[in-house]
Amino acid sequence: MYGRKGLSQPARFSGTIGVMALVAMPIVAGGCLVKPLPGHGGSSSFADLPKDWKEVSLLNERIGARVPGTAQLVPPNYGIMQAPQPPERELRVIVDAGGARLVAFARELFRVAPVDFVRLGKAYVKSLEKNFRLDRLSVVADSAKINGLEVLEFEPRGKAAVADGHLLKGVLVRQADGSVQLISFFVNDRGLADLPAARQLVTEVIATLKPGPRKLVSGAVVQLAGRRRLTLDLPPDYTAYRQQGPDFDVYWIEHLVALDQPAGRLGIYYGDHPQRPAYGLTIRAERAVLFGVDVEWRGSEESVADGSSVIFRREAFVPLSTGQGTLHVFFHAMSDAEFASFQGIAQTARCE
Repeated sequence: MYGRKGLSQPARFSGTIGVMALVAMPIVAGGCLVKPLPGHGGSSSFADLPKDWKEVSLLNERIGARVPGTAQLVPPNYGIMQAPQPPERELRVIVDAGGARLVAFARELFRVAPVDFVRLGKAYVKSLEKNFRLDRLSVVADSAKINGLEVLEFEPRGKAAVADGHLLKGVLVRQADGSVQLISFFVNDRGLADLPAARQLVTEVIATLKPGPRKLVSGAVVQLAGRRRLTLDLPPDYTAYRQQGPDFDVYWIEHLVALDQPAGRLGIYYGDHPQRPAYGLTIRAERAVLFGVDVEWRGSEESVADGSSVIFRREAFVPLSTGQGTLHVFFHAMSDAEFASFQGIAQTARCE
């Protein structure tokens, strides 16, 4: 964890290793379904919510939707030792009706389905059953077209308790460029008592989904603003965004792979309090030039649990001029090609 005064960024190396483990994570409810927000519980049922709905933007203008006027858009919960997830990655919409609460979790999967969306989507949903020990999740026979989006809905047919919520419905959303997002709808215990109205509310929200103006940029030179402006040369199928901490930034580079495939992740931290090195006894140590400084890549290589592939892990620390902070570059890669791409992105990155 990166930390200063009790605050830090998420762990640098995400847990792997199953093929679907990383893309299955966004279904988790995560402690937001217990207590209604102050001043937003006037209706006793979801059916009694005012009809003055409002337009909202999900995932920083990736998806548009209409929701009840009392709905609140907030980032997912995060601990005292974490920074909030950026809106480009996660967002939740909270609707309260008395003690009942409905939460819609929107997440950018950084996955694509250029063809065969229904088959890939059904395989993804199957992985949710396994990773979260749910009873059967029923997927509709075919996708539907909604306002220029292709959507694939699924819902539980049995146990659906996840963290402190109950999964009501999920929808995979495919954009025209093939990129895929996930919106998962949960209710709390009180919401279960208002289930017909909750289901109707979810149906009405899904019917309003539409493409947003922002696209995932890849295969281009991009600049990310922050405490330092970072310039990245992104190969095709790689995209980037910024996560803002209280006194640091983390710039993330994601590999856009097929919905049923694993992918690594590259992070570049800038701040005054980098993590300690992850590797005491390193398997690999290689010299490199990052941001104009001669440094050492340190890391390891390990087989996944089923022996089907190897994970490459690397990190390097780049000290800047006195008083200018430190860059910590770290990644894990799931293939030789991805390893080469992440190294290339890091070694051509510039900051000012």
